Order: sequence, then C-alpha cells, then structure tokens
Amino acid sequence: MHKAQSGFNILELVVVLVVLAVLGAIAIPKLMRLKATEKAVELKELSTSLTTASAANYKIRKQDNKKGMAILNCTDVAKLLPNSLPEGYAIISGVVSTSADTTCTVLNKERTKASFVVKGIN
Repeated sequence: MHKAQSGFNILELVVVLVVLAVLGAIAIPKLMRLKATEKAVELKELSTSLTTASAANYKIRKQDNKKGMAILNCTDVAKLLPNSLPEGYAIISGVVSTSADTTCTVLNKERTKASFVVKGIN
C-alpha cells in the first residue's frame, strides 16, 4: 500500500507563486496611479476651496469692512479656511493688489502645484 501524501508538491507551490507575482505586477502599478490621482484630487479640491473662500470673503468685506479679513497676500487666504491649511500643504507668498484678481499657488507634500484665484481687499 502507498502512504497518503500530505501538503503541496513543488509544482503546486510554483504555480501559486507565479499567480501571485502576476497579480502583484498588475495591482501595484494600479495602486500607485490611484494614490497619485487621489493626491491630485485633494490638491484641486483645496485650490477650489481657497478660491471660494476668497470670493466669499471679498463679498462680505465689500459690504461691511468690519467683517471678513483683509487679503493683501496669497498666504492670507489660508486663514479663511475653517480648519486653516491642511498639514503638508503650503501657499507660495505673493502680493495681492486691492480689488484685483491674483493667481496664487498652493503646493502639496510632493511639491505638486495648483492655482487658485484671490481677490484682494483691505
């Protein structure tokens, strides 16, 4: 009589390793692209929030100069956000002229840039 074998033979193990390697080769690049896309979307959302906050502040302050904030530099807009600027993001400093639209830049941790528009007001 033959003794019953237990466990896997070498061919079965090799097949499993090949299947895992192929799955890894396909999945890892897709995950990396997904992560990069997620970061780009976060940066775009932040730049949109900065533009919206600046426009709302301009409207409020134009009606009553005791309300809202003076915006004379691109970095001033971060103070308009409910929770300030998220960690890892930075706004490049730049002078904003009164009543003028100025394009400013925000950077994420990877130093990827996005633009937002600021309306200057005293």
